[in-house]
Amino acid sequence: MDDINFNNQVGPDPINAFPKKEQNQLPVKPVFKKENNLHPLTKITLVFAIIFFVVISFYIVNLFLTDNNKEVANEVEKTISVSSSATVYEFSEFAVVNISTETSGVLLSEVVPQNFKKTLTVSSAIEQEGVSDITSVEYSVSPKYQKSGDNIVIASYTVKEVIKVKMPIEKVDSILEIALNAGANSISDLIFEVKDFDKLILNAKSTAITSAEKGAKVVAEKLNLELGELIGYSDNLIDENNNFATVSVNLIYSVK
Repeated sequence: MDDINFNNQVGPDPINAFPKKEQNQLPVKPVFKKENNLHPLTKITLVFAIIFFVVISFYIVNLFLTDNNKEVANEVEKTISVSSSATVYEFSEFAVVNISTETSGVLLSEVVPQNFKKTLTVSSAIEQEGVSDITSVEYSVSPKYQKSGDNIVIASYTVKEVIKVKMPIEKVDSILEIALNAGANSISDLIFEVKDFDKLILNAKSTAITSAEKGAKVVAEKLNLELGELIGYSDNLIDENNNFATVSVNLIYSVK
C-alpha cells in the first residue's frame, strides 16, 4: 500500500490562492479621459465666427448712435440766430451835485458846531429856492499834528461835511450860486440824470428786439426758409450813463 504525503501537494492552495487586501485601502475610482474630437479646421472656423459676430455687433451699435447724433444735429441746425443792439438817449431832467462845507480851528468842540451851522445855512438857502432833495453823504474830522518838544500833539482840526443836492436841470446855475454865497467851500461831481433810468433801459431793449426781429425775417427770406417760433432769447446791457443806455439782444428762431 502506498503512503500518502499531505505536505507535497501539486494543486493550488485553496486557502491562500486569493491575494490578501491591504488594510485601510480605499477603492480607486476609474478615470475616464475626455477626448476632444473637434477637427482643427472646425476650431478655426468657430474662432473666426465669434470675431465676425463681435465686429458686426459693434458696427450696428455704432451705426445706430451715429444716426441719432445726425438727427439731433439736424434739429439744432434748423434755427436762425440774430443779434442786434440799440442805444437810446434821453434828455436829462435832473442834476445832482455835491456841495461841501469845511471849518478849521484849534478846539474841536468849537469847530463841529461852527461847521454844522454853515452846512445848515447852505441847505436852508437851497430849500428857499424850492429844492428839498438834500442828503448828507460824507462827514469827516481831520486832526493836524505838530511837534512840541519831544511830543507830537494836535495843533488843529478840520471838519468837513458833503451834502448831495438833486435839482431840476433848469435850476443848476442859481442853486450853485446860492450855495457858494451861503458859505459852501467847494462844489464837485455835477452829473445830469434822467427821471426814470429803468424805463430808458427798457426802451433800448425794445428797440434792439424790433431790429433783431426784422433781421430774422430778412435772413429767412434770403434762405428760402419759413420763420418759426422764438425758442431762445438773451440780452445784455453793454454801456450806460446818466442819460443813455446801450442794450444788445440775441433771438433764436426755429425754421422750416
